This record gives sequence, structure tokens and C-alpha cells, in this order.
Amino acid sequence: MRRLLKLFALSSLLSVTGCLELMQAYTLNPDGSGKVVIDTVTPARNQFAPQDKPQKPEDIVKEAIQERISGGAGIDAWSDISCELTKEGKIHFRGTAYFSDINALKADNGGGGGDLSWTKQGDAMVLMMKSKNEGQAGQPVPDAEVDQQVQQEKMQYQQMKPMMAAMFDGMKVEISARLPGKVAEANIFTQKDNVATLQITGKQMMAAMEKINGDDKLLKAKIKAGKGKGEDDFMFEQIFGKKGPAQVKVTGANAPLFDYKAEVAKAKAGEAAMFKNLGVTPPAK
Repeated sequence: MRRLLKLFALSSLLSVTGCLELMQAYTLNPDGSGKVVIDTVTPARNQFAPQDKPQKPEDIVKEAIQERISGGAGIDAWSDISCELTKEGKIHFRGTAYFSDINALKADNGGGGGDLSWTKQGDAMVLMMKSKNEGQAGQPVPDAEVDQQVQQEKMQYQQMKPMMAAMFDGMKVEISARLPGKVAEANIFTQKDNVATLQITGKQMMAAMEKINGDDKLLKAKIKAGKGKGEDDFMFEQIFGKKGPAQVKVTGANAPLFDYKAEVAKAKAGEAAMFKNLGVTPPAK
């Protein structure tokens, strides 16, 4: 299962662990500090619990919150957390995470999404969707093995297609960033004023997979691209019409968009009461 998903999913964008809807809205300061509002709808994690020992809805919600706040890294404080079990039996989580360095941030445990980097390039700053395959060029596949792999991947895709179609059905991902400067260039991301946005749906993912598996030339090109970053770039091109990386170049990133120290201090002051009301254990710092 994981091998097939790795073959076709954008590993830089999605960790397909059951996320149905994901929204990450970042506000970023020039020094890399900022905040992100995370809004996800996912299957309840206890969906395979023994039927003779059903969990109470409030316990399912508490477990979901605990998993989310305990699994991240690079988070200085949380605020405005809410979580509920929807009438469809899914977990709807929403919260704001504060971070001092976006390059060290892993904010969304178990809900998919991608990590971002914020680096200086010349006179500009660049926000980039980090690839888990960054720096991994992969070994080129010998021509003699390509035809054999084409048949193998077609067979694997047909075997897994029903499950993948169900998994991707209704899936929506949106990652946006309000940036501290002027957007000079954008690739894959769309841009309006100083906000860059990347959107993808499960429908787009399935359409790309159908297209590739229905065209031997495309499938051979994907195989020849090798594993790693080459495959990521190939999939970006099939889905978005452009090769990766997904990035935004920002100029004039001088003034912060908000007072990080003040807001994070306020968030920290309210954490104890918030976690107590939610019935969860504060995450280790």
C-alpha cells in the first residue's frame, strides 16, 4: 500500500494517512517566526476498536486532540483549539500553533500536509514546500527494465485502485501563507496580493494516476525519472502543469506581520486553562 502511494502521491505535499480535508493557513514574519491555523477533518482514530468495547465520543475527541498536540515539533504554544465529532463520525480539529522557526516546524501530526522552508536567496526570501525526497536524485532505471516495471505498476495500480479511489474521494488540501513582503515569483502556488496558496483535491490525484496508467509513454517517463525528487517533479507536472518545486519568492520582507513575542506570551498564558477544559495533557516542551 505505502509503496503504491509513494509511486503516485506528491510526497512533498501529502502524507496520506486518512486526511479527508486539510487547511493550513500560515502568517509568516521575516525572521521565520509565525503562526498557522490548522483545520482538519479526518476519520476517528478508533475506527478499528473492538466492537464490544466502544469508546465514548468525548474520549475519541480527547484522544484526537492529544495526538495532534503531542505529535508536532517546533511549536512554542497553542491557542484556540476546538475539536468535535461530526454527525458523519469524523473528527473536526481546529487550532492555532505558534512557531519561532518555520524551518523546524512540524505542526500537523497525522493529518497530512507538507513542511515549509523559509530561506534567503540573494536579495529575496523563498518559501518552499519541502520534499521528503529533497536531495535524493534516485537511480536511473535501465531501459531493459522499464517495460517490465510498466507492467508491474499497471498491475499494482489496478489492484489498489478501488481502495485509493475511496481514500481520495472528497479529499481536499489547501495550504496558504500570508507573507511579509511582495510576491515576486510563484511556482505551483497561486498568488493574490501577499498571500500564496496551494490547493489540491483527491479528484486531481486520481485523474493524474488514471492519465499516467492509461498512457505507456507517460508511465515510462515516470519510471525513468527514478525515485526521489525526479518523481516528485514529474507528478507536479502531471497535476499542476508545471514541474516543482512549489515555491514563492518574496522581496521586501522587512516588517513583521504581527508581534510574535506578544501573541505567543498571551497564548502561553492561556494554555493551562485551555488544556484543562479540553481534558488533555499539555504537550512536552
